[in-house]
Amino acid sequence: MTFYDVIQYLFYAIVAIVQYFREFFKGREYYIRKVSLQYDRDGEKDVTDVTVEYKYYGGAKAVLKGTSKDVSDLCFAISYLYKLKPYMYLTRNPDHVFPPLKRSASFKVPVKEAFTLDENDAPIHNVTDTVKLYEGPNVDFHGEDILLCDMNIGVFSKLRLVNILGAVVEIEDRINHQTLWSQDKT
Repeated sequence: MTFYDVIQYLFYAIVAIVQYFREFFKGREYYIRKVSLQYDRDGEKDVTDVTVEYKYYGGAKAVLKGTSKDVSDLCFAISYLYKLKPYMYLTRNPDHVFPPLKRSASFKVPVKEAFTLDENDAPIHNVTDTVKLYEGPNVDFHGEDILLCDMNIGVFSKLRLVNILGAVVEIEDRINHQTLWSQDKT
């Protein structure tokens, strides 16, 4: 490698870094990092990276145009930054809009702690940080009902949530922002 090659690679690296930071400081609050499409085909689960199609060709409808008819159980997983903080948006709605529409002002109760539970309801893993990623910047799980099997928490099918008011809620299949308003179930 010659001196000029090193200078050229260094130049490209600097340009890439400058472009990366320009994206953040343009005034946009949302920056999509990665979009995955999870689906079932012939009884087998598969995941495809559709970031380019989603970002540059019109969102979910552009992605689904190229999807074959034998695909079912679609779930979009969008990894994004909001004001430079990472979040995950999960939706099974093929007509969703990103960024999620802002809802009317209301009081929402954030998650304080989240634990996966075993078959005897004993806490196994602390998954608070993961649940907070899915909770989103508006603390409402993006207005979606999220299936626990879609979340990146392993094969556990039961969660114990503690909200900031101290209420403890155990959930088995899905989570949404109303889940945290439920009465103590323990």
